[in-house]
Amino acid sequence: MSIVQYLLAAALAQLGHMPEASEAAAAGRRLDPNFTVARFREGARSSNPVYLQQREHIYEGMRKAGVPEG
Repeated sequence: MSIVQYLLAAALAQLGHMPEASEAAAAGRRLDPNFTVARFREGARSSNPVYLQQREHIYEGMRKAGVPEG
């Protein structure tokens, strides 16, 4: 599953482990080259403000890891 690689990339980037974050993002791209932060954002399943705030943190990590914005 590519989403696991992208979430790992986001977490690693937020922790400052950039080489590992880049590797995880690259693995995600190999599995799903069309994945973008925008596409992931569209998949939000709730309008709960806490949930959306937590997702913003994930989007930020994905961007840091080099996941395309889309």
